Amino acid sequence: MTISFRKIKNEDFSVCATILMAAYNGAPWNNTWTKKDALLRIEATMSGFNSRGYVVEKNNEDDVNALLLGVFFCSLFIS
Repeated sequence: MTISFRKIKNEDFSVCATILMAAYNGAPWNNTWTKKDALLRIEATMSGFNSRGYVVEKNNEDDVNALLLGVFFCSLFIS
């Protein structure tokens, strides 16, 4: 099995929302996210200039199996 990572695209948001709902609506979080809630979370996270998002695909198929979202933050303090 081959696993590949690539940058998330807007076209991936819908399937990623379904993955987020499956993850967070079950234990241990037991949230009650709708697809609209999950899409809003993805869109809000990815709207920042320092946001990063990736999807995971198996066997080079164009089928998203997982996602990674986050905000890159780096501080430099000079005194």
